[in-house]
Amino acid sequence: MRISNIYGLIPGEDRLFANAVLLRLADAFKSGDKHTRLCILKPFLLETRQRKKYVGLLAKERIANYEQLLKRVKIVFDRGDVESRAITLCFLGCWSDFAKRRSLKYATWSCQV
Repeated sequence: MRISNIYGLIPGEDRLFANAVLLRLADAFKSGDKHTRLCILKPFLLETRQRKKYVGLLAKERIANYEQLLKRVKIVFDRGDVESRAITLCFLGCWSDFAKRRSLKYATWSCQV
């Protein structure tokens, strides 16, 4: 069943809806505590385990503003807390499908140095 049918969206609005949800999750990841970050990470990990021939929410074609997502999550990595860094790296690993783009790959590598 399509997302647009579930929420009564106009066809084509489902990408915009998915991007808004992802941005809100990234904001919650940025401002939340350890428990909140783990709760946000868990569905992403479950989603990536079932990723063979993946066409779901995290597919490369569906994410329009991946740089904004990375900026919001990268702030958590830059804070310096060891547990936050580990959770953030797991989160970035969930986004490996669209991390093949050069700008995202560079930003990920630059935050690790």
